[in-house]
Amino acid sequence: MNGVIKKAFTLIELLVVIAIIGILSGLIIVTMNGMTNKANIAKAQVFSNSLRSTLMMRTIAQYTFDDITDYDPATKIINSTGGNIPDSWSDNEGRAYNNPILKDGNDCISDKCVSFDGADDYIELPDSPDLRLTTGGTISAWIYPKSLGESAGRLIDKGVDLSMTNGYGIFIGANNYISMKVNAVATQTVSSNNSVTFNQWQLVTITFNNYGRKIYINGIDKTSSGGTQTALPPNVAGSTRIGQRAGATDRTFDGLIDDIRIYNATIPTSQIKEQYYAGLNSLLNSGRINKEEYQNRLVGMK
Repeated sequence: MNGVIKKAFTLIELLVVIAIIGILSGLIIVTMNGMTNKANIAKAQVFSNSLRSTLMMRTIAQYTFDDITDYDPATKIINSTGGNIPDSWSDNEGRAYNNPILKDGNDCISDKCVSFDGADDYIELPDSPDLRLTTGGTISAWIYPKSLGESAGRLIDKGVDLSMTNGYGIFIGANNYISMKVNAVATQTVSSNNSVTFNQWQLVTITFNNYGRKIYINGIDKTSSGGTQTALPPNVAGSTRIGQRAGATDRTFDGLIDDIRIYNATIPTSQIKEQYYAGLNSLLNSGRINKEEYQNRLVGMK
């Protein structure tokens, strides 16, 4: 009898040991996966920083919106009399008009962003020779469009009249196109192809010089027409607006905008992708996208 009991205990002990080994193995796998994810995120952050480092001397302006202080703490309305919009890189400070709203936390890609109502609010940057981009450049912004708003809602618009003559504009047009229009000698437009997704954060980057233009959405080249056009903005004064057509009161953007970067140089596709990776990791870490969507977006980059 004692021998039977001893064998039974030995069998139970063996099963317990096997179970413990299984649990520990699972914990090790989960831990390794977690370490791998953290390592990938760290790599992406390094890549994103390399973009800034590589083009540091070519940066003209950056609007993170993280350092806005001129707003109502209760309503988050940025001062309607022209709240200060700091330039995080240089001194191209802007002013807010008609009550755009400052968002923060999980509403944004990083820290804070600005919400535009699609009706009449905007940010205006005074004229600066740097912002004229007469030899070409790169403009990048994270956008969360909620609707077309007014047709051809402007993301960024530089010009001295209603047709952007002597300037440039980046906007969402019909059929969800992202387009860039340059009016120098003649109107020249480059467009993407049905590439904007509403109610979702996406990185829009346009790079241009006298060799042509490219439009990237989430780091992927989406140029569908006008990529060989080479007109550049002339050296003519005029204010620049974020969220509305310059010199007008229409074509206002409906949605959120975060982390606008302006360079006076073109940048390679690899660096555009690096900036997208960093933002994507921010969305994952804050829980605004799940791991499945994260992986799907990474697959879409290949």
